[in-house]
Amino acid sequence: MAAHVRPSRGLAAAPTGMPAARRALGRSDPPRRIRSLYQRRDSGDPRRSRAEWFIEHSGSRGRNPTITNGATIRIEHTMSTRKSTSLHAIVLAAGASSRFGSPKQLVRIDGQSLLQRALAHTSELVGAAVSIVLGAHAAEIAETLPPGSASILVNRNWQEGIGSSVRIGVQRLPGACDGVLIVLADQPLVGSETLRRLITAWRRQPRQIIASHYGSATGVPAIFPRWCFGDLMALRGDQGARIVIRRYSDHVVRLAHPEAAVDIDYPEDLLEITTAAEPVAALPFAGA
Repeated sequence: MAAHVRPSRGLAAAPTGMPAARRALGRSDPPRRIRSLYQRRDSGDPRRSRAEWFIEHSGSRGRNPTITNGATIRIEHTMSTRKSTSLHAIVLAAGASSRFGSPKQLVRIDGQSLLQRALAHTSELVGAAVSIVLGAHAAEIAETLPPGSASILVNRNWQEGIGSSVRIGVQRLPGACDGVLIVLADQPLVGSETLRRLITAWRRQPRQIIASHYGSATGVPAIFPRWCFGDLMALRGDQGARIVIRRYSDHVVRLAHPEAAVDIDYPEDLLEITTAAEPVAALPFAGA
């Protein structure tokens, strides 16, 4: 009479689809994390192929996959599935500085020109993802910038107004860009901390416009999500990005940035830099 071998407690007969090599080794019960996989394969579950791929490929790296709740695959080493948002910055510096009397982009404060300061603060946060839009005096100004520090765009229609500079900057954004930070070269008190607060707020709410509020105005520096790009590229003449902020006021997060109220239009405006209060910590603005 053939001997009856009682299987060990807790062990089940090998599934039909079990590899021959495992049956030959006498192991009739695969590990729990793989058992459900074979059961799915036998039942024709469409999730089987995806799970099996992870087991086969993670095993080659010395990692042990785990199947939980029969559907979710977890690999012991961290695999980030969260898509990071891509931010690009545009520094606008195309104006002729007619009221100032000479290219104000080259006015030096603490050893740096206004444009160099704006570029340094912006690059500190977004790295090389910076475009500078030049127009009047483009060749003279470009020579003062560190080589390779940013992409330089020349707006040959700068006389049309600031709208043309915004337009060309947004048109040349990378295809994978999720948002654009617009910075003016002539706001000398706007530093890296101001820009960092904007970026932090945008990372939390990437579908919102994150703008600076100062005095009675809401404007730049500001971050615009991708869905605003069409509106920005439609700007004409002296229409700046502020018109887009007004158009979508219900989608704007306003941060109090009083330092952004100081800009340089006339030589005497430089005096305000030494008398203006230090930038204060930005708080969300509750106004409409």
